[in-house]
Amino acid sequence: MSTAAKQAKFRYDVVTDFDHLEEIVALQKAVWGEDVVTSLPQMVAANHNGGVVIAVFDDNNGRMAGFCYGFPGFSELSDKPYLCSHMMAINPDYQNQGLGEQLKFEQRKWGIAYGYEKIVWTFDPLEARNAYLNLCKLGAYAKTYIESVYGEMKDKVNIGIPSDRFLVEWDLHSPTVTVAADGRRNVQTEWKDYQKLVNIQWQDGIPVPDSLNHIGDGPGHLLPVPANHRTIIESAPDVVMDWRMTIRHAVQKAFAAGYRIVGILRDPSIAHYVLVQNRQTRENRKNAIDQ
Repeated sequence: MSTAAKQAKFRYDVVTDFDHLEEIVALQKAVWGEDVVTSLPQMVAANHNGGVVIAVFDDNNGRMAGFCYGFPGFSELSDKPYLCSHMMAINPDYQNQGLGEQLKFEQRKWGIAYGYEKIVWTFDPLEARNAYLNLCKLGAYAKTYIESVYGEMKDKVNIGIPSDRFLVEWDLHSPTVTVAADGRRNVQTEWKDYQKLVNIQWQDGIPVPDSLNHIGDGPGHLLPVPANHRTIIESAPDVVMDWRMTIRHAVQKAFAAGYRIVGILRDPSIAHYVLVQNRQTRENRKNAIDQ
């Protein structure tokens, strides 16, 4: 982090002018490479049709520190249109300052003002740090797993691994999100006692997925994931691929059994996704027992 970034004061603005949109295109290329870029015309079209581009600026020098971009969507997820938050990036010089979190809450504020009740986006299940932002800091959840959603990606972050993603749902007026907007983290004490879905072994200090445990009827389960898979991918790409396939299989079974992902517990080397039963699943099982 640069000295200027440490001392910066930031402002958040909706971006519509071409100069700043061109800066966003350049920032995307710097973060992901040439192959994964939302174009200026696409962002302009979204701005004119229910979408939004929001950027954060360093007030010391006017430099753009990050952005998020979304467009309207409609699907079986909701009977109303929602905002699809397609991209967010923070300039490496300004990371680890909470700018991504604040960008999302600025997006929430804008969405509520324009009548949206839900924002959705995708993220890589192997990205435990991103998961903590989405689930624990923002209060979102996931109950949909999409295999290879972007096909074979060749950018410098995703190359060589199937582009599986969680589809995150952010219910803007929910109690969990309202609490998160006040700065309180979505972490529950009982989570640590849940049963683990996948056993792991350690090989040369690297966590390796092993056998899959039975998905029972308990209130929740824990699904392990490397705390930082990017430190593993260069030395042990096969292990990262094993994690991709193991998480895919375990999550799809859990979602089919009526669970959703609501949080993540972090440790230095291994993290654990928290899966809990959907409310309707709990009610159905209770009714079956009562009968």
